[in-house]
Amino acid sequence: MFKKGDKVYSILRGWGTVECDYGDSEYSLFVRFETTNQRYTKDGKYFMRDPHPELYHTEPVITVPKRRVEHTGWIAISNTREVNKRYVSSIYDESFSETHLENYTVQQITYYTEE
Repeated sequence: MFKKGDKVYSILRGWGTVECDYGDSEYSLFVRFETTNQRYTKDGKYFMRDPHPELYHTEPVITVPKRRVEHTGWIAISNTREVNKRYVSSIYDESFSETHLENYTVQQITYYTEE
């Protein structure tokens, strides 16, 4: 995966260069960083038992997953349709009050968005 002369990035140590590859030894890569030197496995792990490598060919991009946000709003349901065919006409923000409009019943709801 890595070879002598490769520029590598460590999440813990920053950018470095593979200076030596000792072949078949367990920790065969010797990497020189700005402030330290370290040995790694061929696949870039600091410890063989690590589930993920520490070395990468490029600086990894870490993305934060979107979170689910709960909102409260109001909907106006048509009273002019049959009960089992009611439909949501629109969603209003929290400033909308629980009142009855002509031909509509207003109900508070909870809905979710991702941010």
